[in-house]
Amino acid sequence: MGHFDANLFMEDFVLLLLNTIFGYQLENINHKFGRNNVKGIDLIDETKKICIQVSSRTDIEKIKHTLKGVAETEALDGFNLIYFALTDESPERKVTKLSYGANTFSFTTDYYDFSIILMIINSNPDLSSKICHALLST
Repeated sequence: MGHFDANLFMEDFVLLLLNTIFGYQLENINHKFGRNNVKGIDLIDETKKICIQVSSRTDIEKIKHTLKGVAETEALDGFNLIYFALTDESPERKVTKLSYGANTFSFTTDYYDFSIILMIINSNPDLSSKICHALLST
């Protein structure tokens, strides 16, 4: 597997997790349009107007770059961005909110990583079996 293959695998894994936990109908936009690295996002739920960037980077500059890309993409007007960091540790932030276009990104509600997902799963025992079922069904 190449570097991008691993990234696509993780995007699909995060898609499965978030669809199962939150009831989203996310699609991997890279698969949908047949190309990698669509500007600023990897996953999209067009019904709930949510777009998601999945990244191994947690630095504020990467997050700002993603927000700028979403703000500059007319097709994403009205979409809420969620940033999913492929880590198990949330870095401390001096900033709690960032503006992009007409929207505001909040690190409290719009930022996820595996530690946050594990807390959600641990608070709802039924989610573990639902996630296992979803994994085995794919």
